[in-house]
Amino acid sequence: MLKVISYNVKGLNAPVKRHSLAAEVQRLKSDVVCLQETHFKRLAHPLLKIRNFNTQYHATGPTRAKGVSILISSNVVFQLHSKISDPRGRYLILICSLNHKIYTLVNVYSPNTEQLSFIAGVLSRVSLVATGSLLKLGNLFSSHGLYDVWRLWHPGDSEFTFHSKVHNSYSRLDYFLLQGSSLSQVLHCEILDITWSDHAPILLTVKESVGGGAGMSAWRLNDSILSDPGIAAEIEQTLKEYFTLNNTSEVSPETLWKAHKAVLRGVCIKWASRLHKSGQADRLSKLSQTHLAAQANRSDPTQANLKALSEAQARLPDWNYTALLYSQRRLKARYYAFRDRPGRLLARYLKPTVTNTRISHLVIDSGKRTVYKPLEIGNALAAYYRDLYNLQSDPLLPPPVRNVWIGIYLIFIFLA
Repeated sequence: MLKVISYNVKGLNAPVKRHSLAAEVQRLKSDVVCLQETHFKRLAHPLLKIRNFNTQYHATGPTRAKGVSILISSNVVFQLHSKISDPRGRYLILICSLNHKIYTLVNVYSPNTEQLSFIAGVLSRVSLVATGSLLKLGNLFSSHGLYDVWRLWHPGDSEFTFHSKVHNSYSRLDYFLLQGSSLSQVLHCEILDITWSDHAPILLTVKESVGGGAGMSAWRLNDSILSDPGIAAEIEQTLKEYFTLNNTSEVSPETLWKAHKAVLRGVCIKWASRLHKSGQADRLSKLSQTHLAAQANRSDPTQANLKALSEAQARLPDWNYTALLYSQRRLKARYYAFRDRPGRLLARYLKPTVTNTRISHLVIDSGKRTVYKPLEIGNALAAYYRDLYNLQSDPLLPPPVRNVWIGIYLIFIFLA
């Protein structure tokens, strides 16, 4: 379980406000704290002394205005891979690992004017570097495949995150935004009370595996491993040992043949997983090298540092190019296998383009309610087909399905 707090603090230069923040963070037992409007001045801001929060990243401007920060608890296994900060103090992007899971954290404090162009620029920057699960925080909202978590979990509630004492009005200006694929991992989202700031903190609690869905797709052979002589030799040796040990009178030929496929698949999965992890580590290493080179060039803009930065940036496309070659090879194999036969490939060309085949939400109860969780979506579909086939509804009306097994399946199809 991971607790994340987003808080617009309206300045932290006063010691009393820093003390209030420290007390609030300790009380909520948070793991990640994202602050907006810190009002820290570049190279002249005080240290936030919060127990167990020694890992801190700040994006500050030239004046005591704006400013965003991300604080990481020492209770979390943290590793930074790359950091992008706005020189105006408007946003901060961290590509990092939290408890060995890769995340892209985006903390944004958007301006009051020209918000659309600003948001478009931030999203464009994020799309270039996003890795792992994407989590955006602050007063940023967009329809770019992101969902307002609090509103989805509280569709009928009226709560606010900002209080204007001048106009005595309330607004909801602060958001947690998540990708649709990560919504099922959210445990809780809550707007807390407005206390020492004019904004209320927002608390988001998620499962450790925010990305979700891993391991749900069918396994397919990564045929690129077969071109490696070492892997091919191990596969050949494994097959020889398998048939030598198991080709006996006690094992039927059918069992021997079917079981050898499982053994072969295990070797392929081992190497494919090892190469995938190695590739991910290589990409993160290149991002870290680019980050360090950029830091060195900013602090000491010499020709040598500029050359090192250019070389580090030039190495970044290598990983993407390797992934592109793999995708092209799979595509060519698919076209070779299905190019001259009617099937799914031709049907997809003739079918109108669908933007997204994933069911992210379902409108039920005649449009009165919308469900987003996979469990609720599955149960809603099960209820629909149960009613469609008149199961357990009207005893006087015979169900149209005569097959008893279909009836039993529809009764027990509910997920929970």
